[in-house]
Amino acid sequence: MGNTPSVSAAGCLKEASSEPIHANVISLSDNDLLVLVLENVLSAQECRALIATSEASGFSQALLNVGGGREVLCTEIRNSDRCMLDDAAAAAIIWGRIRSFLPATFNGHEVVGVNERLRFLRYDPGQEFKPHVDGSYCRPDKTEMSFLTIQLYLNGGQGLVGGATTIFDKNGDVDIQPAVGRALIFQHRGVCHAGGPVVHGRKYTIRSDIMCRLPPDFNFGRR
Repeated sequence: MGNTPSVSAAGCLKEASSEPIHANVISLSDNDLLVLVLENVLSAQECRALIATSEASGFSQALLNVGGGREVLCTEIRNSDRCMLDDAAAAAIIWGRIRSFLPATFNGHEVVGVNERLRFLRYDPGQEFKPHVDGSYCRPDKTEMSFLTIQLYLNGGQGLVGGATTIFDKNGDVDIQPAVGRALIFQHRGVCHAGGPVVHGRKYTIRSDIMCRLPPDFNFGRR
């Protein structure tokens, strides 16, 4: 389970950006793949507060999801640090800001919100997450499953060199640079990506999932 911070992540989300949120759709060779960048989802003040909250809660080595609810330490692929906070209120605030930019359904399932499990990721020089595809999370009661990833960048620009998220595509790879308050949203299946090594500075992001409601007769073998 994630930690319960002494100061909640939701408590950091009180000063939304004065700039409007706007979207950029990333075009890939497979037009059916959903990849979206949103600017100004978080304000600079909110990002600073979230970083401070994660540091106060403490980081440990990030583990690698190997399926079946299992995670292992595999520094050859992923050697960054992670802090997991469960905060449904923060997830609801983030969802309220991004939901109008997302389809109402994905793969025929109603898109319902952001997973309350917020994974704060910290990358120091030389740390990276090599090419991979994100896996789905299914709630224990099987009412919801994630089909999309959301990555929120908490810092970027001056003081940070490297650390781009690369989306791999046969027509040319796409680099998403870290920028304060930026969000990257993409579907789990079919989108191979990597967190490039940081060269200078320290990179902070939050990674979570976008959840969809499942019908009672959902076929897990054909998702």
